[in-house]
Amino acid sequence: DFGRWIIMLAVFNGMLLVPKVNVLLTDRTGGQASIVVSNVPIGLAGFASSISHIGDWLTRTYETTFSVIPNDMSFVSHGALWGQRVQQEVLHAKFSSSTLQTNLLDFYRECVVPEYATGFVVASDMAKSIDIWLYLNGRTNPGRFVTVRAMTGSAVVSGTYGCDMGYTLLTDQINVDSARNITTLGNYLFPQQAIGTANAAMISSIQTSTNYILGVSQTAMESVRQTAMTNFMIDAQYNLPAQIGDAAGSAANLAQAQAIRSTSDSYKLMAKIGESTMPKIKNIVEIVQYAVFPIIILLVLMAGHKGGLVLKAYVMSLVWVQLWPPLYAVMNMIMTL
Repeated sequence: DFGRWIIMLAVFNGMLLVPKVNVLLTDRTGGQASIVVSNVPIGLAGFASSISHIGDWLTRTYETTFSVIPNDMSFVSHGALWGQRVQQEVLHAKFSSSTLQTNLLDFYRECVVPEYATGFVVASDMAKSIDIWLYLNGRTNPGRFVTVRAMTGSAVVSGTYGCDMGYTLLTDQINVDSARNITTLGNYLFPQQAIGTANAAMISSIQTSTNYILGVSQTAMESVRQTAMTNFMIDAQYNLPAQIGDAAGSAANLAQAQAIRSTSDSYKLMAKIGESTMPKIKNIVEIVQYAVFPIIILLVLMAGHKGGLVLKAYVMSLVWVQLWPPLYAVMNMIMTL
């Protein structure tokens, strides 16, 4: 027994622990470039690489076979509930330029509010519109005037214009600001990618998720503009009374706006927990498994010729964790549907 123990000690130490290799870590979601980790014991590298390749193949196969959701929303490409996350982040979109916000508030006061009385703008129809800004096109009175201020990045010149011309000029400013919003979202959701690549990925994700989840065929620009306009309309209900000195009306409308957003935030919190918990648990368990490898090898060396049983149990635990992602892919499809 002692002789066999010595032989297996040398074999396990010489084959699993002493040789070192480089390991290439690949992010399937495309969030960052591949990373090379040096001086990894060949035993850990061999087991982890082989088994993770099996898990990756199973996950992609399961998603190809069972999933009916678009690639831009798949678990393999972006993780759990990616489409929902994109829609949640788009819901935060607001016009970032204070100049544009002031111009829109003036336009709303001078050109939109008076048309409620004439019937050219119907509040209920506007609320149901999938494109609020497009709904207002041609519904304002060219005989009424609004001041439009110049905004950085837009070629619009400051001046006082008829409401119809004001609409055209504000369209240019809104498009400029919406493009900035998309770039900001791209930098946030794809932080490791170049700006151009992140921007293209963000545009594709917004269009796909909007079409699939909401059933609305819109470009990314139109989706962001619609959300920003929606948030502007909510804010306008208390900003406008405040602008004309109606403190009571402003306070009442502010409370209503806060109630709307409070309900929205509670739903988003539940979704956030669902989309992030599952993959993180798997990642944590996998990290612990890799970190415990030196201890496992110590147990293998102490066990000698019976070390194979210890090693087998460790490898099976790696296989067990790699069976989670295929189920995540199926759960992602179910939750998305």
